[in-house]
Amino acid sequence: MRARQFLRITVQMTSVGDLTSSTLAASSSDGGTASRMISCGTNSSGSIVAPMSKKFVNTVLLLISTFVSLEIVSAAYFGVVNGEFYYTRGETEDILSADGNVNATNDFNTKFGLPGLRIHPLLGWVSADSAPGYNREGFFSPVEYPSPASPEKFVIGVFGESVAFNFWNWSTQSGAVAKHLKERVPALAEKEIVILNFAKEGYRTPQNVNALSYFLLSGQKFDLVVNIGGYNEVTGVWSNLQQGVNPAFPTTSLILAMASLTSADRLSRDVVAVYQGKYMRADARMCSLAMCWLYHETYGAYLESTAAGALTKTTGYDQENNVVFVPTGTAKAGNYEFEGFFSTFYEQSVRMMHGLSETGGARFLHIIQPNQYVETGREFSAEERTIAFTNDPGHRKLVKSGYGVMTATAPKLRDAGIRVVSAVNVFDATPEPVYRDNCCHFNEAGEAVFAGFVAREIAKIYDSEEKPAN
Repeated sequence: MRARQFLRITVQMTSVGDLTSSTLAASSSDGGTASRMISCGTNSSGSIVAPMSKKFVNTVLLLISTFVSLEIVSAAYFGVVNGEFYYTRGETEDILSADGNVNATNDFNTKFGLPGLRIHPLLGWVSADSAPGYNREGFFSPVEYPSPASPEKFVIGVFGESVAFNFWNWSTQSGAVAKHLKERVPALAEKEIVILNFAKEGYRTPQNVNALSYFLLSGQKFDLVVNIGGYNEVTGVWSNLQQGVNPAFPTTSLILAMASLTSADRLSRDVVAVYQGKYMRADARMCSLAMCWLYHETYGAYLESTAAGALTKTTGYDQENNVVFVPTGTAKAGNYEFEGFFSTFYEQSVRMMHGLSETGGARFLHIIQPNQYVETGREFSAEERTIAFTNDPGHRKLVKSGYGVMTATAPKLRDAGIRVVSAVNVFDATPEPVYRDNCCHFNEAGEAVFAGFVAREIAKIYDSEEKPAN
């Protein structure tokens, strides 16, 4: 049987600052040597507490210094990025609606050079009004639509594709078209000539018909509607037919790519991840500590960029799994008698633009824009040829064929009282380069020549003795 043990505790007090050391000696009743010495601590009142070892103290100091260092670095980074002191920062930045960072489609849009592009249920696509220079209707314009009309104004609406937009942009920047009309047409000498842009990259006459109808119903007044088209009229119809999509629908090469962003699985995965990242960044500036801001900002940006990058990888269109409707299977796909179909389609499109213009009380002018693939008397320099032409013979043949249809249809439209003019020969007397890509766009010299041609044709409308260009 174990001997009964007695515990004797001897406390020796030695003052060390606020703490004292105590020695506890324990021995058995049989006089054996104390089995162990136990070191404890007490506070000034004599109650026993556990002392902080040197290792523990060093760990705490390390954590504190790391925390302070991270906070200093985070605050410094915030200052560099935002130009202000974190702890006296201003109102929360609106990450969700900042220019160039509006929604999940922006990274995709940069592939086309069209920042802020949005699917539009009537027109196919426009640009977000938060994109620089765009109005609330999604068109590049310094004024909102409808723009007020008055007897003192002469309002010209420009409709069409990117070539039409470039004409509007050059004309408004230079003032050359308004100047020419004031000098040439006495009735306009004292009027304010207002040229409004309703043109958009990739548009064709079916979209222009919808745009004109939409803005007339919105109350926009025009004195003259100018519709400029050519390249997209041909290639857009062909593109849709190859996809088996009604050619009156917006061009599939862009609308199907945009629609691939809106499939149900992508909406529930990539788009949600984009917005998760955006909301993290939006909440970041509400943090009390700068390191909290840094975490939310960097991780949110990572989520956003990763998911947005995934959205740039377009997938095939699946109507059953998409919130955007594209009428697939509504046209005969493949190679067949294109010219006969296009002739009827093009003629009807122009007639509708003319009819809507007259309904709105405006005169109408349709211009077939020039294009390098249409053979005229113009000589191209070796330098311009490397810029202006593609090596795809099928593309050249298609554009040439479509332009042949348009120019052949023009006399029939004129006989119906529709003013249609062809500008295909407008650069024949211009020796310097006028094209800046292998699609259809002009450089500064080309813009000046083309704008002069359009201005002269507008002036002819108000001079009954002059006939339009053939």
